[in-house]
Amino acid sequence: MTTPTGAIAASDINIELGRLTNASFSINDSLVRQLAGISSGPISFNNLRGRSLATVDLRNATYSSIELEDLASIGFIMSSDGQFFTESTFNQVYEYNWLISSTNGSQFEVFTSVISGTGVVGTLNQWLNLGTTRAWSTFSGTFQNTVVLRVQLRAVGSTTVLRTADITLFARRINRGEIAV
Repeated sequence: MTTPTGAIAASDINIELGRLTNASFSINDSLVRQLAGISSGPISFNNLRGRSLATVDLRNATYSSIELEDLASIGFIMSSDGQFFTESTFNQVYEYNWLISSTNGSQFEVFTSVISGTGVVGTLNQWLNLGTTRAWSTFSGTFQNTVVLRVQLRAVGSTTVLRTADITLFARRINRGEIAV
């Protein structure tokens, strides 16, 4: 969304920031200043007309890693500059930009929780600022592991979730005896 270009009210700005329309409002709030593009000094409602926070993207997906007689690992990384990567046992692959029209991840927070499965490496069940690169992964162990994670994004200072995706991670170790000759 974008704030109106004509008459503008605090409720319009709150909506753009993902807040309730009647939430408390201060024109000097750091997120309001971020929306206006003015970090310090004088600021007015004129600076907030036709403005939009950076757009975010998050996609439902399944990522897998299968290794022969070796521990398989699979995970994903959300970088602070807005890129989304998958990372398996031996490589890292760029998938897409989770942050569009900006490269400042510190404007956003991510919350990752387990829907099913066990053995997740990475911080779960708390909002984390994306000014720091974040990663989650799982490992095959002696056979295989499947984990489904729910990932949510919101703007810093907001309680409104902007995007949600369910990401499945599948890691499997194949032993030589399982391969038909």
